[in-house]
Amino acid sequence: MRWVTFPLGLVDRRVKALRIDGVEPSIENIQRQSYKMIRPFLFVFKTEPQGLAKGFLEFILSEAGQKILVQEGLISVHVLSPSLAQAKSP
Repeated sequence: MRWVTFPLGLVDRRVKALRIDGVEPSIENIQRQSYKMIRPFLFVFKTEPQGLAKGFLEFILSEAGQKILVQEGLISVHVLSPSLAQAKSP
């Protein structure tokens, strides 16, 4: 499971997203993999998540959880990788 951190919500008059090799930072360019300055957002566990951790991951993958991530400036897993969005959480 992964999300891409591209903090669109943090871009303002003080923080500017830069073009890289002439490519504008946008969701579309990230989807096309033409904008290269991205990083995966990972959750790492020592063992298979259970209990609250599993519930948290299930929530994060849900429509409501993804909506919160987008509001915070992240790009939804549903936008970047529909096949991942359809996968069952651990």
